[in-house]
Amino acid sequence: MKKYAMTFLFSGTLLLSGCSGLLDQVNDTTTYVTEANEYVTDIQQFTEAFPQLAKEAVQDAAKKADLTQQLESLKADIQEFNELTAPKIAEDLHAQVIEKNKVLSEEIQTYLQQLKTDKFDAAAILEDQQGLIKQLQQSVNLLQDIEQLTN
Repeated sequence: MKKYAMTFLFSGTLLLSGCSGLLDQVNDTTTYVTEANEYVTDIQQFTEAFPQLAKEAVQDAAKKADLTQQLESLKADIQEFNELTAPKIAEDLHAQVIEKNKVLSEEIQTYLQQLKTDKFDAAAILEDQQGLIKQLQQSVNLLQDIEQLTN
Protein backbone atom coordinates (compact mmCIF):
# COMPACT_ATOMS: atom_id res chain seq x y z
CA MET A 1 0.00 0.00 0.00
CA LYS A 2 2.87 2.37 0.82
CA LYS A 3 4.35 1.75 -2.65
CA TYR A 4 1.09 2.73 -4.33
CA ALA A 5 0.75 5.85 -2.22
CA MET A 6 4.34 6.89 -2.96
CA THR A 7 3.88 6.19 -6.68
CA PHE A 8 0.67 8.23 -6.67
CA LEU A 9 2.33 11.14 -4.87
CA PHE A 10 5.39 11.02 -7.13
CA SER A 11 3.19 10.91 -10.27
CA GLY A 12 1.11 13.79 -8.94
CA THR A 13 4.22 15.82 -8.27
CA LEU A 14 5.52 15.23 -11.80
CA LEU A 15 2.17 16.11 -13.30
CA LEU A 16 1.91 19.31 -11.30
CA SER A 17 5.45 20.38 -12.14
CA GLY A 18 4.69 19.84 -15.82
CA CYS A 19 1.55 21.95 -15.53
CA SER A 20 3.56 24.62 -13.73
CA GLY A 21 5.96 24.85 -16.68
CA LEU A 22 3.05 25.15 -19.09
CA LEU A 23 1.41 27.77 -16.89
CA ASP A 24 4.69 29.73 -16.81
CA GLN A 25 4.82 29.67 -20.62
CA VAL A 26 1.27 30.98 -20.84
CA ASN A 27 2.06 33.71 -18.31
CA ASP A 28 5.24 34.66 -20.20
CA THR A 29 3.32 34.87 -23.47
CA THR A 30 0.55 36.92 -21.88
CA THR A 31 3.05 39.30 -20.29
CA TYR A 32 4.94 39.68 -23.56
CA VAL A 33 1.77 40.35 -25.55
CA THR A 34 0.66 42.91 -22.96
CA GLU A 35 4.01 44.71 -23.30
CA ALA A 36 3.73 44.52 -27.10
CA ASN A 37 0.23 46.03 -26.93
CA GLU A 38 1.48 48.92 -24.81
CA TYR A 39 4.35 49.46 -27.23
CA VAL A 40 1.93 49.46 -30.21
CA THR A 41 -0.23 52.03 -28.45
CA ASP A 42 2.78 54.28 -27.81
CA ILE A 43 3.92 54.01 -31.43
CA GLN A 44 0.44 54.65 -32.80
CA GLN A 45 -0.03 57.72 -30.61
CA PHE A 46 3.34 59.09 -31.67
CA THR A 47 2.63 58.34 -35.35
CA GLU A 48 -0.64 60.28 -35.16
CA ALA A 49 0.88 63.26 -33.34
CA PHE A 50 4.18 63.42 -35.24
CA PRO A 51 3.14 65.23 -38.46
CA GLN A 52 1.46 68.12 -36.67
CA LEU A 53 4.12 68.36 -34.00
CA ALA A 54 6.87 68.34 -36.63
CA LYS A 55 5.21 71.23 -38.50
CA GLU A 56 4.79 73.21 -35.28
CA ALA A 57 8.35 72.48 -34.09
CA VAL A 58 9.81 74.40 -37.01
CA GLN A 59 8.33 77.67 -35.74
CA ASP A 60 7.73 77.18 -32.01
CA ALA A 61 10.56 76.53 -29.55
CA ALA A 62 8.18 74.94 -27.01
CA LYS A 63 6.89 72.49 -29.64
CA LYS A 64 10.47 71.81 -30.67
CA ALA A 65 11.28 70.90 -27.07
CA ASP A 66 8.14 68.76 -26.89
CA LEU A 67 9.07 66.93 -30.10
CA THR A 68 12.59 66.37 -28.81
CA GLN A 69 11.21 64.93 -25.56
CA GLN A 70 8.78 62.66 -27.42
CA LEU A 71 11.51 61.39 -29.75
CA GLU A 72 13.76 60.64 -26.78
CA SER A 73 10.88 58.89 -25.00
CA LEU A 74 10.13 56.79 -28.08
CA LYS A 75 13.80 55.88 -28.37
CA ALA A 76 13.75 54.70 -24.72
CA ASP A 77 10.56 52.71 -25.38
CA ILE A 78 12.27 51.04 -28.34
CA GLN A 79 15.24 50.05 -26.23
CA GLU A 80 12.99 48.74 -23.47
CA PHE A 81 10.96 46.64 -25.91
CA ASN A 82 14.11 45.26 -27.53
CA GLU A 83 15.28 44.00 -24.13
CA LEU A 84 12.12 41.95 -23.55
CA THR A 85 12.51 38.21 -23.71
CA ALA A 86 10.04 36.87 -26.22
CA PRO A 87 8.32 33.56 -25.62
CA LYS A 88 9.25 30.80 -28.08
CA ILE A 89 6.07 31.35 -30.08
CA ALA A 90 7.00 35.01 -30.75
CA GLU A 91 10.78 34.79 -31.15
CA ASP A 92 10.78 35.22 -34.95
CA LEU A 93 8.40 38.17 -34.86
CA HIS A 94 10.34 39.75 -32.00
CA ALA A 95 13.56 39.47 -34.03
CA GLN A 96 11.83 41.22 -36.94
CA VAL A 97 10.60 43.99 -34.63
CA ILE A 98 14.14 44.43 -33.28
CA GLU A 99 15.43 44.85 -36.85
CA LYS A 100 12.76 47.49 -37.54
CA ASN A 101 13.57 49.14 -34.22
CA LYS A 102 17.21 49.53 -35.25
CA VAL A 103 16.10 51.53 -38.29
CA LEU A 104 13.65 53.52 -36.14
CA SER A 105 16.38 54.34 -33.63
CA GLU A 106 18.64 55.58 -36.43
CA GLU A 107 15.83 57.74 -37.86
CA ILE A 108 15.06 59.15 -34.43
CA GLN A 109 18.73 59.92 -33.80
CA THR A 110 18.90 61.75 -37.13
CA TYR A 111 15.89 63.88 -36.19
CA LEU A 112 17.30 64.60 -32.74
CA GLN A 113 20.54 65.79 -34.33
CA GLN A 114 18.60 67.98 -36.75
CA LEU A 115 16.59 69.48 -33.91
CA LYS A 116 19.79 70.26 -31.98
CA THR A 117 21.41 71.98 -34.93
CA ASP A 118 18.25 73.77 -36.11
CA LYS A 119 18.35 71.92 -39.43
CA PHE A 120 14.98 70.27 -38.88
CA ASP A 121 12.91 70.35 -42.07
CA ALA A 122 9.39 69.13 -41.29
CA ALA A 123 8.22 69.31 -44.91
CA ALA A 124 11.04 67.07 -46.14
CA ILE A 125 10.46 64.62 -43.29
CA LEU A 126 6.73 64.38 -43.94
CA GLU A 127 7.29 63.86 -47.68
CA ASP A 128 9.85 61.10 -47.11
CA GLN A 129 7.87 57.91 -47.73
CA GLN A 130 10.70 55.71 -46.43
CA GLY A 131 11.26 57.70 -43.27
CA LEU A 132 10.11 57.53 -39.71
CA ILE A 133 6.37 57.32 -40.34
CA LYS A 134 6.71 54.33 -42.69
CA GLN A 135 9.05 52.56 -40.28
CA LEU A 136 6.61 53.18 -37.44
CA GLN A 137 3.73 51.76 -39.46
CA GLN A 138 5.74 48.66 -40.37
CA SER A 139 6.57 48.11 -36.71
CA VAL A 140 2.91 48.44 -35.76
CA ASN A 141 2.03 45.80 -38.37
CA LEU A 142 4.58 43.37 -36.92
CA LEU A 143 3.42 44.06 -33.40
CA GLN A 144 -0.18 43.42 -34.41
CA ASP A 145 0.98 40.02 -35.67
CA ILE A 146 2.29 39.38 -32.16
CA GLU A 147 -1.11 40.29 -30.74
CA GLN A 148 -2.68 37.61 -32.95
CA LEU A 149 -0.65 34.96 -31.12
CA THR A 150 -3.05 35.04 -28.20
CA ASN A 151 -6.28 35.26 -30.20
